[in-house]
Formats: sequence, structure tokens, C-alpha cells
Amino acid sequence: MFVLLLAFFQKIHSEEPNQLILAFFMVQSAYLFVIHRNSIRTFHWKNTYVLIFFGSLLGLIMCLLYDDVSFFKLSCIAALTFLYNSDFKQKSLRKLAYVKGFIVGLVWSISISWLFLSEFHVELFGSLFLFITSLTWIFDLKSDGIHDDFPTLYSILGLKKLQSLCIILFLCSACLFCISEVDTVYKIAWLITQFLAIGFTVFASNQRNDAYFSLYMESIIGVPFFVLFITNN
Repeated sequence: MFVLLLAFFQKIHSEEPNQLILAFFMVQSAYLFVIHRNSIRTFHWKNTYVLIFFGSLLGLIMCLLYDDVSFFKLSCIAALTFLYNSDFKQKSLRKLAYVKGFIVGLVWSISISWLFLSEFHVELFGSLFLFITSLTWIFDLKSDGIHDDFPTLYSILGLKKLQSLCIILFLCSACLFCISEVDTVYKIAWLITQFLAIGFTVFASNQRNDAYFSLYMESIIGVPFFVLFITNN
């Protein structure tokens, strides 16, 4: 879904699509690190060969195709990802209710608007940040945050307040995108995405099955690109 969202933003600025390959390996490396971080910490190296392969390939692509500035940007993003998924003295940033959504939103937004795009636009960065942050908070319902062993925004605010907060952020994301200097078709695609996100947020609850979050809500991330595809843009 990250790659589809990146493809949408790249079409806005008519960027070269070759960066999608780098994005794919970057996402795979981050995902594998999250999956195998317990194995890494306990030195069960046999479970990390694929992670090492993807990480090495990612570094090779960066060295061959990109300059030092891009490598520095990727290093900053990798550091944020590592800090988010690592434990320090049995404490993890993932277990901080407010920090979790912000870090996920920050990593996604700076990866797309800072690393992969040639020009940085505050409106697009802010719109993307609010969108991903809100989705991350709603995903707390998937694990039933009330019964987790660490506080989530859901367990602190409750369902109604969390839904209201996320809806407000989705609307702010839509407003920021609409005031940016992009073509109307991109604004329409983003508005459709935000209203779909609001609709799914309204009906979200901890009683929903995993498919509601992992399939339907996560698929919302790819909606902007599919709207462009359907309209042949």
C-alpha cells in the first residue's frame, strides 16, 4: 500500500517511476525487521537471512542510483523505524499511546514527501501525516486496546472520542490537500479517500473482525491511486 500511495504522489509531480522499486525494497526491509526483531534480539540469526538480503539489496540500489543526500534521508528514516520497533530497558515507543501514531505518520509522510519527491510541499506533507496518523490510531481497535498490557489511545479516550478525533484529522487532511497547488483530479481522489476513511471510522469498533482493519481499512491507502487508474490519469 505504501508503494501505491507513493505512486499517487509521484504522478502529482510527474516523477520517474523507477523509485517505486527502491520503495518496495525499503518497505520489505522495514516489514521484515518488525517481524524478526525478536529473533534478532535473541540472536536467532537463521530467521534473519531474508532481512539481511533485502537490507543489502536496498543499500546497493541506493549506492548505484542515488546521491549522498538521498542516502542521508534514507538513513534518517531507517533510524526512526528502528527506534519505533526496538525495545530499550523493556520499553518500546510502540507502547506509548500518543507517540505510536505520530511516528508511523511521520515515517510515511517524510518517506514520500521528503525522500522520494524532488520538491517538498508542506501542504502535501501535512495532509499525508494526518491521514496516516489517524489510520494508525483506528488500528488500535484491531487488538482491542482496552485489554492490552500497555495504554492505547483507544483505552485512554474511548471509542467515541477516538472516532471524533480521527474524523477531525481526516477532514483537516482533506482541507490541506485541497489548498495545495495540484490538479483537480488529484484533489477529488484524495477527497474520496478521506470520506471513505471517515465512513469506515464511523463503523469501526473492537467487535469488528481482522478483515475489517487489515483488508478494508488498509486498502483505503491505495484508493487515491486506483481513482487515478480508473479515470485514466
